[in-house]
Amino acid sequence: MRSALHLILSTVREAEQARMRPVGPGTGLRKAVVVCLTAALCLGLVRYLNQADRVAAVLSSLGAGKFLQQCDPRLARLTGWAAMMVLFYLLLPVLVIKILLRENLRDYGWRLEGIRRDMPLYGGLLVFMLLLVALFSGTAGFQAQYPFFSPQLGKPLWPTFWIWEALYMLQFIAVEFFFRGFLVHGLKERLGFTAVLVMIMPYCMIHAAKPLPEMLGSIPAGLVLGLLSLKSRSILPGVLLHGGVALAMDLAALWHKGMLF
Repeated sequence: MRSALHLILSTVREAEQARMRPVGPGTGLRKAVVVCLTAALCLGLVRYLNQADRVAAVLSSLGAGKFLQQCDPRLARLTGWAAMMVLFYLLLPVLVIKILLRENLRDYGWRLEGIRRDMPLYGGLLVFMLLLVALFSGTAGFQAQYPFFSPQLGKPLWPTFWIWEALYMLQFIAVEFFFRGFLVHGLKERLGFTAVLVMIMPYCMIHAAKPLPEMLGSIPAGLVLGLLSLKSRSILPGVLLHGGVALAMDLAALWHKGMLF
């Protein structure tokens, strides 16, 4: 408990110290304006243009859709959903960073350095979350919600289920980059630690369609993932935690349903 509190306080202190460092006239404000407006645009486009059926039709015209339809018609539609998440949460912000802001992606959490020292901490958090998954995965509510893509009864998991899981992990990379990379690191120069709190608001709202416990849980989860990103200056801890727990939830649900082996 004491080490966790020290982590929080030290991370907040470092972020606030970085905020108070002198920067060029208007630099922090200009970046904050660009990041906030881009984030609002991306969130809106995800909501109104994320038409998975239309994307699946495009994939079909390129030849990929035929293979996906043969595997499972649902997979083609979910591939369209994952593609939209990558487009609006990853590719569009990357273009803004490179073209408008003219900055390095490393400064937005796209790096491996800085995480090795705290790997025991990340591993401990992952173990704790996996224990929670093991505790709740046997409940009816959990099994009704997961896995997000349920394989057809009596059919093997390969290739359909594992293709989906690969797409699911790619989607988590996009989500972590957008919320814990683009928003947190794009706003910390101007807002310091408050950038994490600003990020939590839209992150909570994208969970509004989920069950109430999951929506409420996104608030502390967003806080922890934001702190980890600030501390390590990398989105990789968030990707590993978020993606690892999601995969464990799907596999646990399949195991309880007798579909894993």
